[in-house]
Amino acid sequence: MVRASSCMSSMSALKIQSVGDVYYPNVSLDETYNYTLKLLILDYINEPRFNSVKVDLQGKSNVIQRRIQPNVNSNNSDINKNKIDHHVDELTEKEILDKIAIKLIDYLNKVAMKEVTVSDSNTRRSLLKFYNDIYLGSDNNVKLRTFRNFEELLISFIKVANLEIQKLQLTDQAATLHTQLDCFIKILISILPNSLSRKHKETLSYYKSLIKDQENFDRNKVIFTTTHLDNYGIRSQGSDTNLTTQNTGKVRKPTFRVKEISHSNYLMQLFDINEIKFQQDVIKVIKESDNNMYVTELGFMESKIINDRWDVKPHQFTQRTHILIPDARQDIYLTLVKLVLQKELKKGSKYLELSSDAWYFILRTANFWGLNYYSTLSSLIYTAANLSILKETEIDVDIISNLLTVIYKRILTKTEYRNISSWNAKDQQMWNLNLYHTSNQCLYSLTKLVYDLFNKHKPKFSELLGFYHKHIIDAPSFKLFCEENNLDIKNLWLKTIKRAIFKVNENYYVFLLKKLPKNNDITTKHLKCLVIEILDEIAILRRKYPILLLDSIMIGNECLSCLTKLLSSDILMLWKHIQTVGSNIPPVTSLETYTTLSELRKIYTEVHSQAVFPFNIENIFINDLFSLADDISRNINNSVTNIIKTEKWDMLNEQVKHSIAVIDIFKMFNESISIFFNLGWNNNSHLNLIITFILKTFSNSLSLYATTVFRMVNYDLTNDNTIQEYQFQQDILKEVNTLHSTDISKDTAWNFTAMKNSLLFRKQKFPKPYEFSKRACIILNNTSKMLSMVDTVEDTISKINIAKVSNYNTYSNVFKVNLNTIYTVKIVSANNLPEITNNSLNGTYVSIIDSTNKIEIAKTHLVCGKSNPNWNQEFQFEKPFNEDINLSVILWNKVNGLMKKHENYETCGKASLSFDDNNFKRNGLPNHVVLQLDTQGEINLQVSIEEEQFDSFFYIGKIYRTLETSQEKIIQKIVQKFKEFICCTFSRNSLKILHGNSGSHKASKEQINDVLVPFFDYLNANLAILAMWLAEYLLHEVMLKVWDEVLNVAYELLLPPLSIADTKREYSKISSWDDSLKETLFNKNFIKGYGRQLTQIETETVFTWLNILCMEFFYNNGEGPSLVELKSEKYREILIIPLFYDKSDFELMEEIEILSSSFVKYLNKCISHNNSTNNFNLKATLISRQKTIIGCSSKSKRNYIREALIKQNEDILEKSVVKMDLILRILLSRKHFKFVREHLNWRREMKNKLLIERRVNEAVNWNFLNNKISKKSSIK
Repeated sequence: MVRASSCMSSMSALKIQSVGDVYYPNVSLDETYNYTLKLLILDYINEPRFNSVKVDLQGKSNVIQRRIQPNVNSNNSDINKNKIDHHVDELTEKEILDKIAIKLIDYLNKVAMKEVTVSDSNTRRSLLKFYNDIYLGSDNNVKLRTFRNFEELLISFIKVANLEIQKLQLTDQAATLHTQLDCFIKILISILPNSLSRKHKETLSYYKSLIKDQENFDRNKVIFTTTHLDNYGIRSQGSDTNLTTQNTGKVRKPTFRVKEISHSNYLMQLFDINEIKFQQDVIKVIKESDNNMYVTELGFMESKIINDRWDVKPHQFTQRTHILIPDARQDIYLTLVKLVLQKELKKGSKYLELSSDAWYFILRTANFWGLNYYSTLSSLIYTAANLSILKETEIDVDIISNLLTVIYKRILTKTEYRNISSWNAKDQQMWNLNLYHTSNQCLYSLTKLVYDLFNKHKPKFSELLGFYHKHIIDAPSFKLFCEENNLDIKNLWLKTIKRAIFKVNENYYVFLLKKLPKNNDITTKHLKCLVIEILDEIAILRRKYPILLLDSIMIGNECLSCLTKLLSSDILMLWKHIQTVGSNIPPVTSLETYTTLSELRKIYTEVHSQAVFPFNIENIFINDLFSLADDISRNINNSVTNIIKTEKWDMLNEQVKHSIAVIDIFKMFNESISIFFNLGWNNNSHLNLIITFILKTFSNSLSLYATTVFRMVNYDLTNDNTIQEYQFQQDILKEVNTLHSTDISKDTAWNFTAMKNSLLFRKQKFPKPYEFSKRACIILNNTSKMLSMVDTVEDTISKINIAKVSNYNTYSNVFKVNLNTIYTVKIVSANNLPEITNNSLNGTYVSIIDSTNKIEIAKTHLVCGKSNPNWNQEFQFEKPFNEDINLSVILWNKVNGLMKKHENYETCGKASLSFDDNNFKRNGLPNHVVLQLDTQGEINLQVSIEEEQFDSFFYIGKIYRTLETSQEKIIQKIVQKFKEFICCTFSRNSLKILHGNSGSHKASKEQINDVLVPFFDYLNANLAILAMWLAEYLLHEVMLKVWDEVLNVAYELLLPPLSIADTKREYSKISSWDDSLKETLFNKNFIKGYGRQLTQIETETVFTWLNILCMEFFYNNGEGPSLVELKSEKYREILIIPLFYDKSDFELMEEIEILSSSFVKYLNKCISHNNSTNNFNLKATLISRQKTIIGCSSKSKRNYIREALIKQNEDILEKSVVKMDLILRILLSRKHFKFVREHLNWRREMKNKLLIERRVNEAVNWNFLNNKISKKSSIK
């Protein structure tokens, strides 16, 4: 690891001299020792105990203090002591204390008994403790105890009070002690006899003033001991420096013995001098330590200072060779203080605690040498510390903090003193240069700490930064110093720290790379582990250092940036190497590494919201992403296939009637989508492509599922039971025909007995209910449940916010997207088919053959006994985009009348169908196609074409339409089992039984109801089986479809279809003997393909049947579908037939003429809302749009179409057209073929006319727009 000193090169480049270069003292220790010893001797001979020499040093120094504001900490107690008159009065202090001892005891007793009130509770506590300890024995008897002088008494009280204050743990103990001592002295003064000399009272008052001075000097002082009192003239018991000599009038003289000289031991230790040597040195300097000389030097210094001669030196005002104030007093003082600080700082100690001896030399020498001005003294002490105990390159925060605290509390006591900017220039320069030295130490230490960022034990910056902000960067004078020296200290620090952070990150990154395996052993796991280690380390750093370093650097974020940039230079090379040496790396394994890297990017972007991540992760792992998509796609297909194979078709429970397959399939899809969504892939184009690809696969798989299960349903619903049912229906028809033949031969009289017998016979021959398979029901439940779950798929895609993919071909080299064209062919009906002989009742169906591949792709069900069969069956198939397709449509006719295992069919006609872009719109809406058979007749088709779009919502629509179509086909297949019985019930044969050939015989209500009994029983039996396996809502849906089939059959029975009017046959000609016979037997109103018009009685019977079925069976007091659903649009349309049925032909034709204007308005509305020229029915258009893939692609579109259909049902014009068609069918039933045909032709002509007008208007508007654009272009 690079040493932190390398990051300090920028500091050395600055042209700022260091503290050592400017202020290092150029004096010897002997010289320092000599001047210090002289000062000690001078102070020794002027102690109060020696009264032979009285020098008014205080008076001489007053001028200096006024001029240079002397240090408030200078110890002037020795001088003040001279103010006290120490002559012995008529009574000594001991005698006075003996006299007042009783009074003091009495006073303290009154305090204890609360006869004397002491305002401060803490002071009262100390007085009581003093009373108890000094004057009371163990038996609580008062014992008289006297002291030799006031000093002993005060010291005793101080000791007691100090202990009590310490017990209370007060914050300002020194101030409290001073207050209590002041109170105690006031008590002593109050109990002194008035006859005593006022000098004794003045002595006590003086002690009181000393306490007051000390309190003002330092209220933050915690310990107030007898040592400190000595400095102020209050001496402990046994001291040899009492104010007076006891019991004698002689004045003591200095002996200059080492033991008598105060602070001599400390000085010897300071300069490592033994006692003998020290005694010899004392003798040598006795003569030089002269008061008069010092006074003379002070006086000369005073005159120089008054004349603003601050650079005065001692040799300028004296000719003596031995002087007391050194020539280089600043260097001497710095050398002395260096020694003192080094001595006071114990080895290994983190706290600088100066003794009284140390403070004596620091403060006393400053006073004597004229260096006691607060700014000068503070700067010199700071300098001495930086040259001694703080000279190392690293900072010792504890020591420097302690030193500065001592300076502020002992020297810079006032607020104005701490304003460095108000100091003189010399002291400012010294102080700021020391701060600059400390700043460099801080930076070095901080840089060294940075290099430990990735160690197990993380460095702590708080203590160092706290000191930095408190004492350096926020100091106004230091800011000014930096400005004067063009020093951007903050920016310098930032650059240095950032370089150190980058270097340590570089070292850590190299360390991680060295841990990777060599040669070909490296795998994706190792790269992933490398990134994880980086993430873990970054997480630790971000959690450990949540606060900005230097108010600018977030350590975790800075390391994140550095490591990310370093990784970006190697990641691509590492990944390519891993892919080269690794064989068949699973995409899931590779993408785990991507997930780890994306997590790194996520943190990076959170930190640097405006910055771009150093490298593109997606470009590195794009191939693995697409490989995973391919794997998941294959897995979806295989899983669906396996689900179908292993499906047992069991319900989950009685309430949930679908199987587990539904949950498995959609769970698989959601998990597949979640895999990519949870990757955090940062390229929306890639993500859109993948999700859309998965949706395409899912839609294809569900199409496979729907196709497969429908085949199962088709198999289950096509078995021997169908043949049995078909045979039964044929037998019933034969029996009915026989009955009618008998009736006709017997003068067409109504034979109630025969009819009753026939009905009874039918009851006896009633087939067993169809055994609907459990599997078919569960399949329908599954399909319906899947259809409801498509909304959840859409919600998932909407949350991901997938957009349409337009550039999927860009990635064709990774995986290919093959798009298809989706064809939907609906075989509606056939008209004008060849005649059917009477030998057998034939059945017809249609098959569709792919002419290119020679395979059958669609086949309708068999429709029996109809010359104009309706299939209404829809088939869907897909072909690759732009692939030509040709279809052959073949109509088959069943030769034999009964269904057998080996049936014979013959071709009844063929037609070809080709898809041309010019003929078919590819918007999913149906194109109506009429194919002319090569024999006779035509087949009506609806062809819809949609081109597959590589879009997520397109595939959602495809899924929805596939499932919806599958559900409809299954329900249709189930309803098919009821259709033949419906046709038998709602038939002309049933009406003949009740009302005879002519339809004029009335039947009772019971007789009419009895016709429905077999149908009721059959419905009940079959629906009961379905109710066992189907969900309730699906059972209702089946019932509604059965009801719709009943309505359709009833409508066809009541009125002929309009298509009969367009038949090419001549209705005036009788085509066969059978038709001629029927027309002769019944009436001349017989219509081929329909029969005769029903009589009023027959019509009422049909409506009675419908009402019974609706209310008593299907609704069944709310047990079945709701009345709103049952009374559908078709039902309401049938109900209005009686309104027109009794009207005359003229009235009906007149009504048609009135409604023609509404039809024109309806056509205009259709044209304005529909671009298709094939469909002029708004409702039909909406229904067709509802069945397109685009129409099913979202909930909003599906809901919109449903709402539009509801509104269209209420449209007045729509109702008018429905009424018009109904009237035309009534007229058709009355054989008004010509009128109906002419009206239908008029409709076609009107439609063509409106279309031409629309195209002309579009052309005119287009030309006008082009002319307008041309004019604007010419103007420009």
